[in-house]
Amino acid sequence: MSRNAYESLPGDMDICYYYAVLLNNKKNFTEAWEVLRSIEPKMINDTGHKTGTSMRIQSDPTLIFGQMLLAAQGLGNTENMIKYATILLSSDKNNHGILGPYIHTLLKNGVTEDKVMELLMNIYNMNDPGDLLFIARTAKEYGAIEFARMIISIAGELNI
Repeated sequence: MSRNAYESLPGDMDICYYYAVLLNNKKNFTEAWEVLRSIEPKMINDTGHKTGTSMRIQSDPTLIFGQMLLAAQGLGNTENMIKYATILLSSDKNNHGILGPYIHTLLKNGVTEDKVMELLMNIYNMNDPGDLLFIARTAKEYGAIEFARMIISIAGELNI
């Protein structure tokens, strides 16, 4: 995948996506972000119809959102990281490969544990022992030990 392919087929969302993947892999997050932002509006227009050319991306839009999350993390863009991680976790809340880096990056970027909890409450049921255990295990696995302890403490308060 090259810049030439991307520039010669700017309306092809799949080409743009794979070019952005390459850029993210090369840690060129700024350019990856720009490429991804250029194709995001083509996914669905104001009338709800898909407008871009794609065989792969439109069948699984989480692919583009995953790359947008990677670029946002690489840029240290907490606001967009929250946005795209929330989209991805809302479609699959048991994806520890998204949840773990999400928690880790938020805490590393100075977001308080309470704010992280507030964000997670939009996706997870904090009265569900399964959700709490999943969050705690994932947080621990990704190095957020104190956050994991806080989640376990909440679980203990529920007498589970």
